[in-house]
Amino acid sequence: MSKDSLLSLKEVSSAFPFVSPSHINEISSRAIRDFIRRYDYTTDEKWYKITKGYIAAFEKDSINFKVSYDARGQWISTMRTYTEKYLPSAVRHPVKSVHYDFNIYLVREIESGDHPLVYFIYLRKTSDETSFKNIIYSDGEMQEVEPYKGKWRGKNF
Repeated sequence: MSKDSLLSLKEVSSAFPFVSPSHINEISSRAIRDFIRRYDYTTDEKWYKITKGYIAAFEKDSINFKVSYDARGQWISTMRTYTEKYLPSAVRHPVKSVHYDFNIYLVREIESGDHPLVYFIYLRKTSDETSFKNIIYSDGEMQEVEPYKGKWRGKNF
C-alpha cells in the first residue's frame, strides 16, 4: 500500500469535519468511473469516504468542486463554489438589479439530477461590511433567506 493512497486525518478533517480517513481502494469503482466520465480534465481530486457515500473534491480554474456519491456509487450532486466573476450573467443581472447596494462575494452552485440548478448567493453591503444577504436563485426565481448582520469573517462560511 503506497503512502499516497491513505488520506491523512488532518487533511480530511480540515476539508470535511464529518468524514473519516479512508484507503483509496475503499471508494466505489462505480463512483470513480462516473467521476472520470464527468470530469476527465482533472487528475488532482481527493476522495473522502463519508457515512453514506463518497465525496470527490478538486479545484479547476479557481472554482472549487465537491462531487457527492451515495454508498453504491451513484452520483447525487455537484457543488461548485466560486466568486461573482464566474456567475452566469443570466443569474448575476437579476440579483444585482434588485440588490444593487451589495457585492456578491461567494456563490455556491448545486447541480443534482432531479432538480434545476440552485445558486446560493452570498452578498455583502458595499458601504457597510456588517450587512449581509443570502439569496437562493433557481429556475428564474429569487428568494432572500437568513438575513445576517455581523462582522464578515471571510469567504469560507
